[in-house]
Amino acid sequence: MSERVCPKCHKDYTHDVNWVQSLQRHLARKNPCDRTPGTRYLREPKVADSVFNTLDSVTWTPSPRPRGPVQEVCPWFFRNVFSNQENVCFVYPNKSKNQIVVKIHRDKPAVIVSTDKFIQEFVNHVFLKHFNFDREERLSDWLAENFIFVGTPWDGTFPDRMTYINETGKKIKSEPDFMIHMRRAVKDFAGVQTNKNKLKNMLLK
Repeated sequence: MSERVCPKCHKDYTHDVNWVQSLQRHLARKNPCDRTPGTRYLREPKVADSVFNTLDSVTWTPSPRPRGPVQEVCPWFFRNVFSNQENVCFVYPNKSKNQIVVKIHRDKPAVIVSTDKFIQEFVNHVFLKHFNFDREERLSDWLAENFIFVGTPWDGTFPDRMTYINETGKKIKSEPDFMIHMRRAVKDFAGVQTNKNKLKNMLLK
């Protein structure tokens, strides 16, 4: 038998100028050419589809934040982190519903959460973990006004737009500034996501 013929199925590579490489690939197939009838066909996993960081394991290279009001810091950080495609571990499966599919932990299934719950998870697993709050006293004070305290996991509570009397007797209205800006950042990001079904299926594996 010619050395250019498969010894298993006798496929002939005589007229293939790259017959050595072609035959080698043929013999190295995950599904052998001589598999018996009824043998399950094995599909090659697409490595690129399975490479992503869960929310608790995103990577971020610290970079100086741009000048601007404290309200823009977390939305900027959010966009910066998820500009790395491998960090994108969430998707709105249906834009009309307040539901986000997110993979928080590698060893646990993905979950479906509301936008506000997703923001809470992002704050605890990413923002408070990776952002450098050194020399950010003004930002830390503003976050505290929004019930987010650096160094302590956030329970998701935020101001409720009610009017209160402060310690000096002055009427003040609490505003959920942090949540207002973050909801917009999340929805803007989700609005430009592509291949949502593919991403959802990948997260739900």
